[in-house]
Amino acid sequence: MDIQDIQFPSIIKHLDASVYHAVPALNASTMGKLLDCPAMARYYLDHPSEPTDNMQLGTLLHAMVLEPDTVENTFGILTKPLTTKDGKAEKAALLEAGKTPVKAADFEDASQMAQAIWDHPHAAKYLGLPGETELSIFWNEALAGGSVVPCKGRVDKLAEFEEGHFYAVDLKTTRDANPGHLAKKILDFGYHMQAAWYLDGLKAVGINAIDFIFIFVRNTPPYLVTPVHLTAQAVDFGRRSCDLAMSMYAYCTDTGIWDGYAPNGLIELDLPPWVYRQEEREELEAIEDAIEE
Repeated sequence: MDIQDIQFPSIIKHLDASVYHAVPALNASTMGKLLDCPAMARYYLDHPSEPTDNMQLGTLLHAMVLEPDTVENTFGILTKPLTTKDGKAEKAALLEAGKTPVKAADFEDASQMAQAIWDHPHAAKYLGLPGETELSIFWNEALAGGSVVPCKGRVDKLAEFEEGHFYAVDLKTTRDANPGHLAKKILDFGYHMQAAWYLDGLKAVGINAIDFIFIFVRNTPPYLVTPVHLTAQAVDFGRRSCDLAMSMYAYCTDTGIWDGYAPNGLIELDLPPWVYRQEEREELEAIEDAIEE
């Protein structure tokens, strides 16, 4: 399927990732960049970054958990060091065969992570439900001012828990599966926005998804697994952020203006508040020391 064949709204199974990413529409990862700085968002849209090792590990894990039948034909294990001539030749041969080269250690890590996920009763419960994986959804959002924003999302798994009712399940790797760390990570990476975005997007294409479930798995031993359901308050906060991002996207695309951090020129900055609090503590300590003397 080519880009010109994509309809809005629509839901497409197993759309090639390169086609999905090429469709000019707002997605969850772009929204976070937009809210930080439109100029940065525009740069990343025009200059997609190469996958990092962690991203490739995540892709391999997704295949192992969600589409295990595709692993053998999609990935090839590197048996020789890439610093050697034989290793470079082996990598080239795998690429020529249409396979993604994977280090043996990364393949083992992904295998252990996948096993940990299936060993976790609640993670296995959601991922084991019947449903479709790697679904691409496309829809339009009409804004109050009359603008229409083309939107897209890619759902890891749409899990049907009863007829016509679904969970959207998303698999993520993390360096720390501690719930306290994950709460901050969800905010920092905009995952609360992703939850709202996907739930609303699925509704727009006629899918009744009642909740968004994250399955976090630690990417180093021990491969701890933490399933997460966000509160309604967190999802609502994410939805308000999505609304703001859509308004910004509409303005930027309509005007061609993608502002940087200081669009109006000189800005005034102060030091972080903790600097002054620390200074006050040091002054109080000095006074207390003087009194004691």
